[in-house]
Amino acid sequence: LLTFGMVFVAVFVDAVKERLCGGLANVHPSGGCKEMTETLGYTLTVCLVLSFVFICALSCCPKLARRVPHNYAILFFFTLCEGFVISIICLSYNAVAVGIAAGMTCVVVLGLSAFAASPCAGDFTGCTPWLLALGLAYVAFQIAAVFLVDSGISDGQVGLAGVGCAIFSLYMVHDTQQVIGGKHRHTVVDVDDYVYAALSIYLDIINMFLFFLQITASRD
Repeated sequence: LLTFGMVFVAVFVDAVKERLCGGLANVHPSGGCKEMTETLGYTLTVCLVLSFVFICALSCCPKLARRVPHNYAILFFFTLCEGFVISIICLSYNAVAVGIAAGMTCVVVLGLSAFAASPCAGDFTGCTPWLLALGLAYVAFQIAAVFLVDSGISDGQVGLAGVGCAIFSLYMVHDTQQVIGGKHRHTVVDVDDYVYAALSIYLDIINMFLFFLQITASRD
């Protein structure tokens, strides 16, 4: 909620958007900034670095992730940094497309959560190695796509974004079932690892939103 609240303020509140874009002259009529300012560039870089540091701290130090209130503080500041990163990224897109992508993400997350908790859903918690392999393969395809220079690159990026949505939809079901437990007991998140569980689902939602944004938006 914090992240999407920051995105809403940055994209849809004109006074804030004008300030972030460095003036009205740099605000695109369809929403967002015509060009990224130097200040936004520095803010994006700093927030990305801090996000990496925070997530490494939580992932590599299990004791720290379980220690109150340190874990809450790290999770809060990580979410705050991610909020700045996502907001700056959204300022490069059409404002209407950002809203559509957010709506699509909300619908898909609610649907997947309901499916994951339903009795008819299969056990996805045992698929961790396969999901890891699928995710790594997707990252490799994304890196390869950076070097594509033919005229079909836009269609290729949309296709990759669709694949990314599908992959993180599977991750969403997997992570949700790890949290709720029940009959899905192949791997279950320990009660003390609530920060890890929240972080996993948060990253699934954010990644789905960014992929939906690539599909729905026309880049400025």
